Amino acid sequence: MSDLMLSLAKLARSLSRRLKFISRPLGKLVYEFYENWLYTQVSEGPIPKHIAIIPDGNRRWARNQGLDANVGHEVGYERLEEVLSWLWDLGVKVVT
Repeated sequence: MSDLMLSLAKLARSLSRRLKFISRPLGKLVYEFYENWLYTQVSEGPIPKHIAIIPDGNRRWARNQGLDANVGHEVGYERLEEVLSWLWDLGVKVVT
């Protein structure tokens, strides 16, 4: 992994998490760049046969957004579906 790509990924993560004054479309674009880069990095390495997922923070995220906890759980579920799709594409056989 190149130092430049690692630096860009760290920048993307930092921007999408911390800089609240960036408009949502730009923040989304930066995060999509980070997701694509991460997927590429993972797909090039050895793929694990088993992955465990511990959902945590959905309620806290919703509360910080001023939303009901159920909304946080729904958003977490949608993200889980996306992650499961990635894992399927990568050939991961077991998800706990």
